Amino acid sequence: MKSDQRFMEAFQRLGTAAEITNGDIEIFEMFVIKLYGGKKRDTDLDSFRYSRFMVKFTPSDVLISCDVGIDLALLPPCKMSLNMHAKRANYQARLWRLAHENIPDIPGPVSRGWAKTPDNKMVCQWFQGDCMPQDIIDLLDLDDNATVLDNNDDDFSDYDGEDDDEQYV
Repeated sequence: MKSDQRFMEAFQRLGTAAEITNGDIEIFEMFVIKLYGGKKRDTDLDSFRYSRFMVKFTPSDVLISCDVGIDLALLPPCKMSLNMHAKRANYQARLWRLAHENIPDIPGPVSRGWAKTPDNKMVCQWFQGDCMPQDIIDLLDLDDNATVLDNNDDDFSDYDGEDDDEQYV
């Protein structure tokens, strides 16, 4: 991969501008596909992710035991997740590139892979949009009390290291 000049140039451009270009994001998609063993014919990250999923976790006639876990971390990220990661990486690289300036002109992190909660905390924005297609949500036939996770459900602000459910005497 070091010999592919496109990859090297795209990584070198990180942080040179406040926004990452769509062209660089496409190059990073190709980098990830190659990193996970993709071939030249693999050009779409989401399709490649699906094909890798089908290879690793092919359904069979035998039911999967509850003891057998499926580790989705072995799959490449989806396109939207990679997009958000590239925006965060570009933002961080921008901070480093401007660190030598007295008063750097640095835009805010919101919409650059970060989101602000209502109580003004910054949280990682893992992807934009719904976490699953509406068709799948409808198939699940969720009742009114069920909650579908959104892309900012990783707020740990309530965590204080104490177990709130039990009192120790």
